[in-house]
Amino acid sequence: MIALFGRDCGLVAWLHDSGNIFDRDLKFVALVRGGNVFKASDVAWLGPVDYTTLMDRTGLPVAFGNGYPPKGRLAPLQPVQPLKPLKPLQPLRPLTPLTTLPPPVPLGGWSALDFEEYLRS
Repeated sequence: MIALFGRDCGLVAWLHDSGNIFDRDLKFVALVRGGNVFKASDVAWLGPVDYTTLMDRTGLPVAFGNGYPPKGRLAPLQPVQPLKPLKPLQPLRPLTPLTTLPPPVPLGGWSALDFEEYLRS
């Protein structure tokens, strides 16, 4: 699993190889399908994803993977909503990652949303 960090470099979530996103307590909170992130609860679109950078609906980064600088992009078009997935099995708890170094400020800056606000948007 890849550790995801917020703009303050604190751990916010885990990205599983399956494309499922788990919060720090390993609760299934979102999924990645077709280059986009959707809420696990109602499959509402949260924004695009570029490898390990999760972006809000305006294309500004909310979280990024360790070792991968966050990226922004122009506001994307809303994709077709996928089918609601079955709840995945809870993964084994990964080792706590080392705190990452602050990344360069992404082009266009950071999203005004933190990870929790992002999941509620």
